[in-house]
Amino acid sequence: GVRGHDLRRTAATGALNRGAGMADVALFLNDSEKVTARHYAHAAPALLLDVVRRIEGLGDEPET
Repeated sequence: GVRGHDLRRTAATGALNRGAGMADVALFLNDSEKVTARHYAHAAPALLLDVVRRIEGLGDEPET
C-alpha cells in the first residue's frame, strides 16, 4: 500500500522537478535544507547544474 512517507517523497520530488527551490521544499517538509538536499538532490539535476555553473563562474564578472 501507499504510505504517508511515499506521498511526502512524491510531493517533494514533484515540487523540485517543477522548479521549486531546495530551501522551499525543506520548509514544506519541515526538514533542514541539508537533509532535504541529501534525500532529493537526484530529483533536481537542473538545480545541481546551476550550482556547478555558479561555482565555475566564481571569477567572472557578475551579470548586470
